[in-house]
Amino acid sequence: MLKTAFTVKKNQRGALTRELLVIIFKVSLIIFVAEFIVMVGLDAASISHSYVRDILDALLLVCIASPVLYLLIVKPYIQSTQSAHENAAALKDSEEQLRLVLEGAELGFWDWNILSGEVKRNERWANMLGYTYEEIQNSTQQWTDFIHPEDRQAAWQSIDDVIAGRSLAHKIEYRMLHKDGSILWILDQAKVMKRDESGKPTRMSGTHNDITARKKIEEVISESSLRFNRILDNLFTYVALLDTNGVVQEVNRAPLDRAGYRREDVIGQYFYDAPWWTYDDQVRNQLIDAIRDANHGIASRYDVVVKMGKDFVPLDFLIGPVYDDSGKIVGLLPTAVDITARKNLEVELQRQAHLDHLTGLPNRRSFMDKSEVELSRAQRYDNTLSILMLDIDHFKQINDTYGHQAGDIVLKSLAMTFQEVLRNVDIIGRLGGEEFAAVLAETGIEKATEVAERLREVIASGEVELSEGNTINYTVSIGITTLIDRNSNIDVLLHEADKALYRAKQSGRNRVCT
Repeated sequence: MLKTAFTVKKNQRGALTRELLVIIFKVSLIIFVAEFIVMVGLDAASISHSYVRDILDALLLVCIASPVLYLLIVKPYIQSTQSAHENAAALKDSEEQLRLVLEGAELGFWDWNILSGEVKRNERWANMLGYTYEEIQNSTQQWTDFIHPEDRQAAWQSIDDVIAGRSLAHKIEYRMLHKDGSILWILDQAKVMKRDESGKPTRMSGTHNDITARKKIEEVISESSLRFNRILDNLFTYVALLDTNGVVQEVNRAPLDRAGYRREDVIGQYFYDAPWWTYDDQVRNQLIDAIRDANHGIASRYDVVVKMGKDFVPLDFLIGPVYDDSGKIVGLLPTAVDITARKNLEVELQRQAHLDHLTGLPNRRSFMDKSEVELSRAQRYDNTLSILMLDIDHFKQINDTYGHQAGDIVLKSLAMTFQEVLRNVDIIGRLGGEEFAAVLAETGIEKATEVAERLREVIASGEVELSEGNTINYTVSIGITTLIDRNSNIDVLLHEADKALYRAKQSGRNRVCT
């Protein structure tokens, strides 16, 4: 609109100039015609004729010179004056536009004459702090007084850095004191607007923006984040946050403490390059595949062993995607739980499932499984194999006389004697009650008989001490069979050994029969 007004005025000046030149031309033409008439119709020697011609010559000279004088003197002056008025109007219009912009953005404005120390501010600058425009004095000292005492040094340091050329712009967040005693957070931004001939700053302008609301939100978020991090740090669960490239953004304290690592060993690094995974290429590659799947929206969960310091720790590991409100994957969330206790329990349950709970020897099922394997080996390589069946003599009498607790002690004692006399490669098992069996690998009938006799003698010569201080002596009967028919199975061999055991019992017990 302002440009349109200037164009209209410019067109008006051009029309006026043209009209003036036309008038001067017409007057000059009339004078020239008049002088010509005088020259032709009158006596050239008359005084009046000479006087009239002088007047006409003067008028004609003025008419001829007028356009030149107008172009050289009058027009430049008019243009200069009008340009000054136009510049003043444009400046006033620009200042009004700046004022409207600042008011619309609710920005406080300040303009500092560095040489004089005078500071001009707008009304919003004053209202922001609870003051009227008239209450704000134009001095830098008052600005300093409004800043929170703890932030004054930092605010002035930022200003000094710009003036000294150490920084291009002044930008800092600090607290200011409101008239009612409350505290506002201000974003102060400024630049040098004018310098002297030597380049020294002489004028600086900037804005104040009230960011108190944003700071309160940040404070709430920070407190919530702090509480959340405290919860995470006190969990035994291992938690990390990755970006979509697999770079670690955050990690809780649990895995760091467990492994003895520092945050800087992990933060900013690829998760699969963290010390937990790099000890084994297969473990690392499995994680890389899981990260790739998570980036496609597929969660992965598996048990894995990682290196925590010098220890290898089993983990229940899970990694999945993190979505924003629009459903876009913006990160990855791996979590893990130390399952050492669970793994130990699984091993113990596995052991208990295969061992007799009282003697610690393999139970019937485990004994049969192991015996089948050993029998298959003997049949494959044409090796010898013998089986012992053993039963405690008069075991019911022991229980009836001394109690079942004493009977348990006898059973445990027998299991220990087995382990002392027999070899590690021999398979020993409790089949039930007081009945035991042993598979002697690569052992023929003669060697098996020697082993059985030595076992019987050790048992018969020993004694078992009870908790009450009493002692018990007991004996065993043993039946032996050996692998003859290569088509036999373990059940057949045990049945043959059991028949030999029956003969030993029928023969008076405490003896070995084949």
